[in-house]
Amino acid sequence: MKMSPHAAQNWRAVSRLLIGLGFVGCIATALGLTLLISHYSASRPPVPDPERGWTVGISWTHPTRYGTVQDEHQVLRLFFWGFPSFVLVALGAGVKIYILDDYSVIASRKRPPWNHR
Repeated sequence: MKMSPHAAQNWRAVSRLLIGLGFVGCIATALGLTLLISHYSASRPPVPDPERGWTVGISWTHPTRYGTVQDEHQVLRLFFWGFPSFVLVALGAGVKIYILDDYSVIASRKRPPWNHR
């Protein structure tokens, strides 16, 4: 069934929006995670400090820095917020492939790298 040009234009806009939001989310999550881990690496001790409640090792700090349970949950929560961004990019690519029949999101090669003729 042939799609009207107006409907195709709307689906293209939806696809671009989903992919764009996904990429912005990925970049924002990566930047936030980098800044948060850098902050904890610089401000938390490398040994547990029970007086301040810093007894939990914080993920992705090397050497391991110690903080509160809330600090660890904050890092993990921010990490898991990156997954919906990947889902948005996949949905945008799926709209392009399955609704618009546009395979430009899949890199195609005219000559495979193993065929050097």
